[in-house]
Amino acid sequence: MWPCGGDDPETAKVAAGEILEIADDIFPWVTTSAISATEDKDRDFTFSTEHIFALNVKDLKDLANTWFLASGNGQQLYCQNYTMQQWYEIGRGNAVGGNDYRVNYIMKQQETGSKDYVIRKYYQPDNYKADYAKRLPMIRRSEMAYIMAECLMGVDDDKALGYLNEVRRHRGIDSDLTDPSKLRDELTKEYAKEFLAEEQLFYYCKRNELAKFPYGYQSATEDNVYVLPKPDNEIEFGDYYTTDNTK
Repeated sequence: MWPCGGDDPETAKVAAGEILEIADDIFPWVTTSAISATEDKDRDFTFSTEHIFALNVKDLKDLANTWFLASGNGQQLYCQNYTMQQWYEIGRGNAVGGNDYRVNYIMKQQETGSKDYVIRKYYQPDNYKADYAKRLPMIRRSEMAYIMAECLMGVDDDKALGYLNEVRRHRGIDSDLTDPSKLRDELTKEYAKEFLAEEQLFYYCKRNELAKFPYGYQSATEDNVYVLPKPDNEIEFGDYYTTDNTK
């Protein structure tokens, strides 16, 4: 949604606003009943009704169930317990995320050991409901609200807070944000919560030239820290316009 370079917030705001105007009819918020279905095969793990654009990945079951499920083969990708508590504001006396759908229904905490969390966003149960299966979200309604909030920051802080609070309410968080001075921090936290195991957080941090990822330890001190590495063949044969491999 952002123009190339990410330096034209007005254009981004117009584009996001146009989508939000029709969102209730075409991209409605996922319902609590769809998220909290008793059986996994009926649970909408990716909030599919909110997908503005998504990919159909035919082998997603093999990929996701290998890397994101705790089957005991040592290949799984986990979120550490301490990291989850920070990102989603749970535990250690913090009750903000106690009812957050993104934790309670999308993540699963291990019962033993370090009690790390398994990411089930892309989990493909047997006999998974066809409307939800093989869906890999690329652009979602929530991102449009975050874009509006970012564009309105410092221009109309009350409206910016309103967009963040709307998403939070549809994620089970009933405590509204009211402090404009914390807008940037809260928006960054929402990107981290909402887009776990997706790519939007990376581009958000890059666009805003953040010194480091949320709760990260490594500072982004190099100019090319947010530049993905190019394949050797692309560097040798595919780049006709620059010899600068950091771009």
